[in-house]
Amino acid sequence: MTTNNNVASHNLGYWYQKNGQFDKAMDYYFDGDQLGTRDPSKLYNAANEFAKLGHWDEAIKVYRRALQLSPNQPDILNNLGFALAQKGDFSEAAACFEDALKLKPDSADAHNNLATILFAQGNLEGAATQFDAALRLSPGNFSICVNLAGTYERLRQTNLAVQYYHQALRLQPGNPQVRAKLQSLDVQSTY
Repeated sequence: MTTNNNVASHNLGYWYQKNGQFDKAMDYYFDGDQLGTRDPSKLYNAANEFAKLGHWDEAIKVYRRALQLSPNQPDILNNLGFALAQKGDFSEAAACFEDALKLKPDSADAHNNLATILFAQGNLEGAATQFDAALRLSPGNFSICVNLAGTYERLRQTNLAVQYYHQALRLQPGNPQVRAKLQSLDVQSTY
């Protein structure tokens, strides 16, 4: 197939996808002669589009296909893990995040996503470790600060919870939810 036909096919797939006809879109993305079937980056982009629309089953299928073609891609593994988590498959999601971190240990997103899974599974110590790693890699991330603070609060490590809630307030001064958390911990804030 020529490049122009490949682009046209991809555009049709994208149009079908945007118009809610996902099976038809998949035909254009995955037909053996269509654009993207041998290019994991294009499959990754298509999967990301499905994920943005909340079509997790389609996203998972496409991420898996991309991984078949390029198995050592931490970003694909991370996004597959996120999609699996959205479907409630926490153990496979955690495995994807762990594999992503083996390939890219400095991925704040993978650390944060793994922490979220561990938190949901009740592994608060593991969650705190992963949130802490994510925050070291992305120190200006308000959400990670709040998540780490909340994890320490659940662990009844109030001093650490307060420390990270204060750090979150430095990032978003006056945030009412964080102020309320600090107030519930009986701490006065000057931010």
